[in-house]
Amino acid sequence: KDLALKLQKELLIAATVEEGYVRKFEIPEKLDRVDYALITTNSTITVKSANGLYIVSIPQAVGNVSKGENTINKTGGVIYIN
Repeated sequence: KDLALKLQKELLIAATVEEGYVRKFEIPEKLDRVDYALITTNSTITVKSANGLYIVSIPQAVGNVSKGENTINKTGGVIYIN
């Protein structure tokens, strides 16, 4: 749940800041030694593991969040991920 909310916050910040915003952030390969999947759609991010399923709404973005290093930027009023 915490990871889903963190990602939601990252995208909400990108949606509200000035043009040209760029930020890099890391997403861990596992959460407390538990494997999980990230699924990004135009309006949601889903974090799914054997322990649960968490879905949060996000501003519309182009691209997908993935494990490892991610870059989020706002260009031409559009949020791009990676």
